[in-house]
Amino acid sequence: MKNIIKIKEPIWKDRSVGISRYKLVPGVNFVEIEYIDKKGVKVFPHLYGMDKNKIMGYPKDYDKPFLHIVPIADFDVHISSLFLEA
Repeated sequence: MKNIIKIKEPIWKDRSVGISRYKLVPGVNFVEIEYIDKKGVKVFPHLYGMDKNKIMGYPKDYDKPFLHIVPIADFDVHISSLFLEA
């Protein structure tokens, strides 16, 4: 069973996502970014995967110490999440 962490909207200024440590499981964790633009198009249509230990190596948000800020470009891209909805 995959651990899929759903993110409503990325952090636009540096194209990253905030991932809460308590949502992570050992091994690969997947991120699905649910943001849809004004035209109704899913801007980030893929699943993005990364190992828990690698995620925990990213900097933490100063206001929320259990939130790791991970650039979207650093994730491995996996199958389009649009196929999961079918």
